[in-house]
Amino acid sequence: MHTNLSHHFNYQISVSRTLDKDSVLTNAKIVLRIYDKHSKKLVQKIDVENSNSIYDAFKDCTKVRSYITGYRKNAEADDCDYGDLIVADLNFDGREDFVINGGYSADAGPNYIFYFQDKPGHFKLSHFLSDRMASFPTYIDAKQKTLVQVYVLGRHQYTKTFKYNVHTRKWRLAKWTEKKVL
Repeated sequence: MHTNLSHHFNYQISVSRTLDKDSVLTNAKIVLRIYDKHSKKLVQKIDVENSNSIYDAFKDCTKVRSYITGYRKNAEADDCDYGDLIVADLNFDGREDFVINGGYSADAGPNYIFYFQDKPGHFKLSHFLSDRMASFPTYIDAKQKTLVQVYVLGRHQYTKTFKYNVHTRKWRLAKWTEKKVL
């Protein structure tokens, strides 16, 4: 139970893994339960979409962070791995959102699944960012309403800037650059 990531919610993560006789992961299931911090009542249960590539994920309960409470906000993020659960206001509406590790890609760290909180306090999957951004943003710019992702693959550095329109409540890829690095 994570009680230090939010001012309003406690997060409980359950993971079940099925291994074959050779200890190869054949199935994985992630369940996230969100409780109201004050009443302790279950607010929402989410069966997280995931791949079977979460073998090493969710084994260390300290691999979480919060840009809301500041918990582990400045912890190192080796290989774009910001942790298994991250709480932040990612769509700049003043409500707490979260991303959760949905599995690992072979070359870019965790593939994150993005959830945004609506006005009634429930979380909805953001297909756009989960599909197009995938990893956690390197920079969150509330003033410009942008999420910037910087990553290196091989000898190239890629930068993607996603911009949120508060009026239409939609994201778009605003800028994409590639440059060679040594």
